[in-house]
Amino acid sequence: MKRSAFVAALSAAAMLGTTSASFAAPMHSTTFAGYEVSKPNAHIKHVTATFVVPTITCEHKSGGVGPSVLVYSNVNLRTGAHRTSGAGIGIACEGGQALYQSVFIVNDRAPASGEITFSPGDVVIVSVGVTRAATRVTIEDATTGTSKTHSGAGKVASETFIGDNSINVDGVSGKLDPFTRTHVTNVLVDSRPLGVNHPHRFWWVRHGTTLVTASALQAEENFTLTFRNSG
Repeated sequence: MKRSAFVAALSAAAMLGTTSASFAAPMHSTTFAGYEVSKPNAHIKHVTATFVVPTITCEHKSGGVGPSVLVYSNVNLRTGAHRTSGAGIGIACEGGQALYQSVFIVNDRAPASGEITFSPGDVVIVSVGVTRAATRVTIEDATTGTSKTHSGAGKVASETFIGDNSINVDGVSGKLDPFTRTHVTNVLVDSRPLGVNHPHRFWWVRHGTTLVTASALQAEENFTLTFRNSG
């Protein structure tokens, strides 16, 4: 498998209409569908989520999506500058071939090695820990028993995104090929269910077209991501 599909790793979530209030109706992002938690006056130290790897149908030469957990640290509230750490599943079509591969990012850097190859239906647990002492991102394929961890310098985190993010495929960002529903479960932020952390729900919308939707939360910890359009 060629690493080139995922060299640029996960794209940062670009938000439209973000506010500090929590809404029942979803807000929109140009690169993300899922849930966001922001704690500007506190620290987010640990985020976990479980994903079931969906199946992608290759209609384009290059297209893909990244079910993942991203955590923003050292956020500058005035400029929006930040460091990103996270991990997830790079699901892509490269040259018309479906690829399923782990994606890691630690303090804005993608590690040079240590990928895991997945199969559709695998149950994948993603864990991102950010403290002043260290940053640690882990992916475990519970179906095969394979796991990998990457670490880096410590930071202070205050925002997290759990859901489908844009990925770069062969230098192209944002294209989507159809994929089956992605079930996200057991989402915890600092050991508390996602729903009690006052999350914001986002749908992936570009130029007025809804690309990916996130369902309402179930049992405070679970939701489903659904492909709608290629965009």
